[in-house]
Amino acid sequence: DPSGIIAMSTHGQSGFEDFFLGGQAFRIISASTQPVITIRKKPVPASIRRIVIPIDSTVETRQKVPAAAQLAKMFGAEVYIAVVSSSRGRKVQERLTAYSRQVEGYFDLQGIPWHMERLTGNNLADLTIGYAGEVGADLLVIMSEQESSMTNLILGNYAQQVLNKAEIPVLNITPKPMYRPDAGEMFLHSW
Repeated sequence: DPSGIIAMSTHGQSGFEDFFLGGQAFRIISASTQPVITIRKKPVPASIRRIVIPIDSTVETRQKVPAAAQLAKMFGAEVYIAVVSSSRGRKVQERLTAYSRQVEGYFDLQGIPWHMERLTGNNLADLTIGYAGEVGADLLVIMSEQESSMTNLILGNYAQQVLNKAEIPVLNITPKPMYRPDAGEMFLHSW
């Protein structure tokens, strides 16, 4: 629900804001179950015309699609799907193809124009940010990749890199818990 989005600046006060996400922003994103939009350098765009949504080989990656679709409808935006991978392995590529077809089908059903690009390289955050720059994106939608630890939740490496480097606003979607199909259990959440 876009009315439940938390918006915040990520400028830290440490003098290292060009390299590290502000401490307060980091804590809020890590603890929030609501989507959080972070604004780092550029001002908030007057209109969102192009949204980049990276799709990777994780099961959770598709959970950000409904939020991106809802925003695209609200603003009349186009969606740019970046299918990102650091592997050219057959199984990974098959999974990415299946996921990207599902995402494309979802946007088709919603009547949202989309474009798709496959990107392979060592640093997925740099690939994603570079693609967003190439297409002139106004917004980047990622999963916050929260992982359980003994004491709290932390952001995954990809999310941290994107948040630290992206100059355009980034919408962070917290993944919902899912049972893993490889464990023989059914999914709790579907989109």
